[in-house]
Amino acid sequence: MTSTETNKTQDSILAKNKEYSDFIDNFEDNKKAKVKELDNKEELIVAILENISEKIISKTNMPSKDQFKGLIADLDHKVI
Repeated sequence: MTSTETNKTQDSILAKNKEYSDFIDNFEDNKKAKVKELDNKEELIVAILENISEKIISKTNMPSKDQFKGLIADLDHKVI
């Protein structure tokens, strides 16, 4: 192995070592940021599911077509 190859290998090892050190040094901060991001997404999902649930409930409380026609007919009789 030539000295140039040795220097490249050492540089590569040092670069990887720095990358690992940076990862370890920043791990807790990155973890906190990711956990917060996941919490925010979870809250958004819960809000969306609650909204869908409310829409389903309100839809089931709607009158059928026949009931609606009956309500309109009753209203027409009251207005006249």
